[in-house]
Amino acid sequence: GVEIMEGPGGTLSSSPLNPRYLDIMDSLLKFNDIMDEQVKGQRERTIKRATMNQWLDENENEWALFDKMCRSRPWATNVDKPFPYPFKEATREMRDAGEALWIGDTEESLEEEGRRSTRREAPNDVLTNIVPVKEYPPLTRVLLFTPEFGSSEAYADGAWGELQPRGSVDVWTVTWQGWTNFEDMIIEVYRLVETFADGVSTVWFGHSMGAIVMYECLKKM
Repeated sequence: GVEIMEGPGGTLSSSPLNPRYLDIMDSLLKFNDIMDEQVKGQRERTIKRATMNQWLDENENEWALFDKMCRSRPWATNVDKPFPYPFKEATREMRDAGEALWIGDTEESLEEEGRRSTRREAPNDVLTNIVPVKEYPPLTRVLLFTPEFGSSEAYADGAWGELQPRGSVDVWTVTWQGWTNFEDMIIEVYRLVETFADGVSTVWFGHSMGAIVMYECLKKM
């Protein structure tokens, strides 16, 4: 390589380019190649791991956990009203404006988003946090699948709250009642259960028919 310099009277002269500059340029090019590979790998992992709907489900769950934790603090001024999660609606508006398919999206995932739940009357939400933790993320999580005629009250929060170390075990009930179609129920329950994507070590426990529902959800993982 050569370095172009302006000489006396505006004439141009050349001299060999400093090898140090060549090394720097070579390093920058290699760094760009590495970054391109990283971006490509991240896109592939994202597509393989989850659709945009699943990412939003996970994020909404974490948002609700943090919101509940903040509202439980002594300094909180808005303790009774959850702060609404805004990003699902924002995503719908962007899709309506023309940004239909995002990374990980498919035509099937878009249809899934627009599909309404087939759940009818039920004793409570599918996921109920009966023993919250003081700090997030928790040390351990326990998912309790309710029996056939159960609800979130099927498991006594007082007893499960004694799990050690106290205050660090996040206990949830999974109430699967309310569907008339078993396959529809498994699909919707699993979609909610998989929103726990924080890498916390989790124990699954099911009683009676709840054990079968738990097993079918585990098979989908």
